[in-house]
Amino acid sequence: LFEGVRVDVSGEKSADEPYRIIRFDIRMEIAGNFNAAERLALAHRAEDICTVSNTLKGDAEFVLSITS
Repeated sequence: LFEGVRVDVSGEKSADEPYRIIRFDIRMEIAGNFNAAERLALAHRAEDICTVSNTLKGDAEFVLSITS
């Protein structure tokens, strides 16, 4: 039975320009009656459908508009 999930993300910033995040450390806690293999499968499935991680791994276009 799935009881809940908690995700904590931290990152490492580059030391050189252009400044950017070069590493994400993701810690996922899955509450419920699951064995290690089931927890791993759930974590991978969550990563597959995550809009944020899919965007970061992709090639999103940035559009800048300036108004007065």
